[in-house]
Amino acid sequence: MIHKKKPNWVSELNNILNDQFSDSLSLDYLSKQLHIHPVHLSRDFSKYFNSGLGEYIRKIKIQKSLKLISQKKLDLTAIAFECGFSDQSHFTRCFKEINGITPSQYRKILLG
Repeated sequence: MIHKKKPNWVSELNNILNDQFSDSLSLDYLSKQLHIHPVHLSRDFSKYFNSGLGEYIRKIKIQKSLKLISQKKLDLTAIAFECGFSDQSHFTRCFKEINGITPSQYRKILLG
C-alpha cells in the first residue's frame, strides 16, 4: 500500500493549533495563515487529523488541562480560562466527554 506524503500545511497547522490553542481559531484565520482555501482545509482536515477541526482543538485544550490539574496551584475555573474555554461548565462538559470523568474527579484520583 502506498502512503502519500502529508502536505507541509499539515504539520504547520498542527504547530499553530498546539501553540495557539487558547485563542479562538477560525477556519478563515487558519486558512489565511496556511495560504489554503478554507473549503480545502475543512475538507482535508479530518483526513489527516481523524476528527473535525473543533473537536481536535477541544482535545488539545483538554490535553493541556491535564497537566494543570495535576498541579494544585490553579482552581478549575482558572484552568478552564487558561486552556481557552469560555467558562468552567463548557470545560467540564468537554473534559467528561473526552475522559469519561469530570476534572474534579480526575484531580481527586490524581492527588488522592
